[in-house]
Amino acid sequence: MSTASWSLPKRVAFRFAFIYLVLYELPWMLKRPLLPDARKTAESLGSFEGVVRWFGHHVLGVASALPKEYPGGGDTLFQWVRALFLLVVAAVGAAIWSSIDRRRSSYPFALDFLRTYVRYGLAFTMLLYGIQKVFPIQFAPLMLNRLLEPYGDSSPQGLLWTFMGFSRLYTIFAGSVEVVGAVLLLWRRTTLLGALLLAGATTNVLLLNLSYDVPVKLYSAHLLVMALFLAAPDGRRLLRTALLRRAEPLPPLREPGPWPWFERVRPWLKGALVAWCSFATVYLTVRQSAANPLPARPALFGVWLVESQEPMPVERTAWHHVVVDEWSEVTIERFNDERTWYELTENAAGSSVALTHDSERLALTYARPDDGHFVLEGDIDGQHVVVHFRREKKDFLLMSRGFHWVQENYVNK
Repeated sequence: MSTASWSLPKRVAFRFAFIYLVLYELPWMLKRPLLPDARKTAESLGSFEGVVRWFGHHVLGVASALPKEYPGGGDTLFQWVRALFLLVVAAVGAAIWSSIDRRRSSYPFALDFLRTYVRYGLAFTMLLYGIQKVFPIQFAPLMLNRLLEPYGDSSPQGLLWTFMGFSRLYTIFAGSVEVVGAVLLLWRRTTLLGALLLAGATTNVLLLNLSYDVPVKLYSAHLLVMALFLAAPDGRRLLRTALLRRAEPLPPLREPGPWPWFERVRPWLKGALVAWCSFATVYLTVRQSAANPLPARPALFGVWLVESQEPMPVERTAWHHVVVDEWSEVTIERFNDERTWYELTENAAGSSVALTHDSERLALTYARPDDGHFVLEGDIDGQHVVVHFRREKKDFLLMSRGFHWVQENYVNK
């Protein structure tokens, strides 16, 4: 970075960017080194929840539409109000800063601090996202209920999650790019390469969020802006080297700080920060993975067709299909196409089950004369019911097609 004088527009733009980026990323920077139980409180404090609610109420008039509890992320109205509030604060702050600091010609040390702040914030955010893609946490493998759902009944985000959950190779590749880019940001020498990798990765993420209506558009756009901010100082140099084949001198990696003592302790502070934030990130991932372990399949796993139901209910409310899925989830589909989701609890002896939906709980017994049939019996809606099921064979092309290097014909159904 150079100590040469900056132009007035550059100085004003820097002041605005400094205030906005520091305040916008503050809740995530505060929670990053914390363990999961303390993260929500830190994020709420760093988001200036009370001030943002005041701004939404007295300036925008949207207090009644704001959620009562702090929403951690996504495209909630609170997050949009917060972003607008920070834009106003940054604009006013830049104007005041410019009026009282007119004689300063450049901010090399402040710019170095801002780049370091953004660098670590982006690095640990993308490290978490990347790890959750490399391991099947963010996008779980496809379940029977998803495979049976018609395309037209899925939401755009559900369709994207289906695509990503099926495409393990692509998901691992995307996560690996994010992990590598994040790690490269931890060193100044490799910051440019990491920023370019993450600029490509976050562009892809942002376009997916926009295309499939995933409610993380606002934050993913900011992640892209942060990656571009880190790459921007070398942009002109890269273009001249690539297009004009001109060798460009490299700037110094960092400007010396104003405090000599800080230069001595800086490597130790960095090492401690990186080690602890890395531990917190990995710990959060392991904890999420432990909370959602790959389940053992229930004894009644499969797609079952109702052969008979006694006594015979009203036709439109009669059970048609029952899907017993992984994670002990049961979906009951009726003839009127209504679907109800239940949580399944199996008896250790394997002769009874409990189906729970909100406050409804069905305690039932079952018998399996063979692998292709079972009989469910118990009290449902105040009467004793016996339901006979037959396993419905389902050979899903999506799951059975596999991979082929050599293909003589298109298989595009």
